[in-house]
Amino acid sequence: MNQRENNQLKVPQLHFSGERIIPGEVPGDMELMHRKLYQFAAQYVQGKRILDVGCGEGYGSAMLARTASQVVGVDISEEAIAHASAKYSLENVDFRCMPAEKLSLPDGYFDILVCLEVIEHARDYIAAMEEMRRVLNAEGTLILSTPNKNVTSPRSRTPLNEYHLHEFTIREARDLLRRYFSEVEFFSQKDPFERSRKIVWKVMSFDFACLRKLFPRFAKDRVKWRIRESLGETIAEEPDPHRWTVIRGIGRYSRTIVAVCRKKK
Repeated sequence: MNQRENNQLKVPQLHFSGERIIPGEVPGDMELMHRKLYQFAAQYVQGKRILDVGCGEGYGSAMLARTASQVVGVDISEEAIAHASAKYSLENVDFRCMPAEKLSLPDGYFDILVCLEVIEHARDYIAAMEEMRRVLNAEGTLILSTPNKNVTSPRSRTPLNEYHLHEFTIREARDLLRRYFSEVEFFSQKDPFERSRKIVWKVMSFDFACLRKLFPRFAKDRVKWRIRESLGETIAEEPDPHRWTVIRGIGRYSRTIVAVCRKKK
C-alpha cells in the first residue's frame, strides 16, 4: 500500500445529508455549481491570507490554497473539520471548528474572506456579518454567495429548503451588505436551468397558502426534473466549463446571488 492509499484510509468518512457538498457523492451539476463559485473566488486570493467560512468537506479551501499564502477553513461541524484536516493536509491550510457567529480569530488579520452558500445557514446572520467584517483587514474583501429567495422560496416567509434558516431577496442582500461594506458588486451564475426555474417560479407564486411545504423534498424535485426534461435542460454527466460560470450582473431569475464586497475604511 502506498502513502496516498494509506492516508485515504485515515480520512473520516462524510455522508451526503442532502446539503453539504461531498465531491463525487452529489449530482454533477450541484458539485459543479459550487466549484465554479470557488473558481471565481480563486482569482482574488493570490498571495493573500484567506478565511473560508463554512468550508465543509474542505475541497474549496484546498482549491484556494493553490495560490493563496494561507487559508484557514472554519466550519461548525466537528465531523467535517476532522474529515477536511485528514483529507487536505497542506502546509498552508488550517482547518478549525467554530461557528460563523463567533470566530475565535484576531481582528483585521485576513485579506480575503470567502463565504459561499453559508450565510443562509447562520442562526444569527447579523452576528456572522459583524464577525466577518471584524476579522478582515482595512482593505479586506468579502466574496459571498447565497440563494436568491425570489427563486428558491417565492411568496414564502420561511425558506423551502429545510437546511436554510434565512434566505435573501436581491434587495435584502444589497441592503445587508452595504451596511458593512462601502463597495458591493453583484454577480450571478449562468444557469442551465433558467427556463424551468421561471416556470416553477410562476407556478409557486400562486401557492399563497404554501401548500408545497406539505410535500416531501424528493417529490418536489421530481416535478422540477420532469419540467427540465421537457425543456431539454439536462443534468451534466461530466464537468462542463460553460455551465454555472459566474458572470457580472444579476437578474430577477438568477438562482444565486454572488457579491464582491470591499470593506469600509
